[in-house]
Amino acid sequence: MEKNRIPAGVLYRRITTCLLLFFLAGPGNSRAAEELWDMERVVTTALRQSETAIRAAENLYQKELELKMARAFSGGRAGVGAGVTATPATGGDYTVTGRPELSIELPVTPRLKLGAKWNPEEQTRVLLDFEPLAEDTKAAGARRALALAQLEYKKTMVALELQVRQEYINLLSALKNRRRAEEELAVITEYHKIVQRRFDQGFLSEADLRSSEGELLRAGLQLRRSELQEERARLNLSRLLQSDLSRVQFAELPEFPVVEAEREKLLAEALANNVDLQQARLHLAAAREELTRLRQNRPVITLEVTAGKEERPAVSAGFSWTIGFNRREQLEINRINVEQGERAVEGAIITVEDRVTAALADFELERQAMIWLELQLQEAERTYRGMEIRFAAGELRAVELEKARLARDEAFQDYLEGWNRTWKAWYTLLATIAA
Repeated sequence: MEKNRIPAGVLYRRITTCLLLFFLAGPGNSRAAEELWDMERVVTTALRQSETAIRAAENLYQKELELKMARAFSGGRAGVGAGVTATPATGGDYTVTGRPELSIELPVTPRLKLGAKWNPEEQTRVLLDFEPLAEDTKAAGARRALALAQLEYKKTMVALELQVRQEYINLLSALKNRRRAEEELAVITEYHKIVQRRFDQGFLSEADLRSSEGELLRAGLQLRRSELQEERARLNLSRLLQSDLSRVQFAELPEFPVVEAEREKLLAEALANNVDLQQARLHLAAAREELTRLRQNRPVITLEVTAGKEERPAVSAGFSWTIGFNRREQLEINRINVEQGERAVEGAIITVEDRVTAALADFELERQAMIWLELQLQEAERTYRGMEIRFAAGELRAVELEKARLARDEAFQDYLEGWNRTWKAWYTLLATIAA
C-alpha cells in the first residue's frame, strides 16, 4: 500500500492535498474530463449552493443588517405631522387653523444627538444633546450577536463539509461494491459454464450443478443490490448539492495516507478553532462587562443646547445619579452569570480535549485495522486463486470452491467497510480540529 505523508494540523478543506485522481468507470466507458467530480469539487459546490449553506449565509447576513441598524446614524428618524385647532368665535362660529410640522432627530454618536424642528408659526429650532458618560450598549450587543452568528456559521459549514465528505465516501464504497459485483458475476457466469459442461460429461453431480445455479442467482442479486446502493448514494449527494450527479464520474481516494500527528499540536489547533469554546468566551466577556457596568453605576450627565434662527443659544446642563433598591440582588445575579460563564469555558476546554483524544484514537484504531483487513483480503484472494487451479484440474468439488469464493467476498466486504470507516474517522478528526 502506497503511503503518502500529510502534515497534520492544517486547515480542514486544505488538508486533502494527498488525494489522487483515478477514474472509476469500467473498461470501454470513457467520459469527457469535465464530467469528473473529485471530492473537493463536490465540497465546494455544496458549500456554495446547498440549502444548508444558503440558509446559513442568510442568517449571517441578517445579523450584519441588525448591526447596521444598531449603529448611531441608523437610529435617526424624521417625521412630518399636522395639527388642526378649532377656536370658538363670536356668534357660535369656530375659527379653524392648521399647524404642519417637520422634525428630524439624528444620533451622531451614542453620546451626541442632533435634532431640528420647523413649523410656519415658529422659527426653526436646532437641538444638540450631549451625554459624556453614555454607553453604546445596543451596538455592542449587536456586534456580539454578529460575532456569535459568524461562529455559528463556521460551525454549520464545517458540519456540512463533513457530511458531504462522508456522503462522497459512501458513494465511492457503493461504486467499488458495484464494480466488484460486476466482476464477480462475470467470473461466476464462466464458472457455471464449466460446471454445466462437466455435469454433462458426468464428472459432477446434480447437487454441484444446483449449487452453481444458486451461486449464479446470488451473484445477479448482489449486482442488483449494489446498483441500487449506488443509485441511492448518487441521489443523496445530488439532493445535498442540488445538482444532478446521476451520470458523472467520481475521482477515487488513495488507500490511505500515513499521518504523523502529535496530540498536543492537534489539541492546540482545536482549542484555537473550536466554536463552542469561542462562544463561551464571548458570553463570559459580556457577563463581565455587565457586572463591571453595574458596579460602576455611572451617573447621567447631560448638556443641551437649543437655538432658533433669531434667538441666542440656550444652554442647560443636568446631573443625575440613581441607585435602585434591587441593586444588591442585581449584582448577585450578574456575579453568578460570570461564575457560570467561567465554568462554561472550562467545560468547553475539557470537551475539546476529550473530542480530539477520542477522534484521534478512533482514527488510529481504524488505520491499524486496515492493515489487518488488507492482509486478510490478500490471503483470501491467494487461497481462492489456488483453489481455482485445483478445481480446474478436477482436484476439488464445486462446493469447496464456492466456500472459498464466499470467504473471499466476505474479506472484501470487511475491507471495504474498513476503508469507509477509516476515511470517515480521518475527516471526523479534521472536523473536530476545525471547529
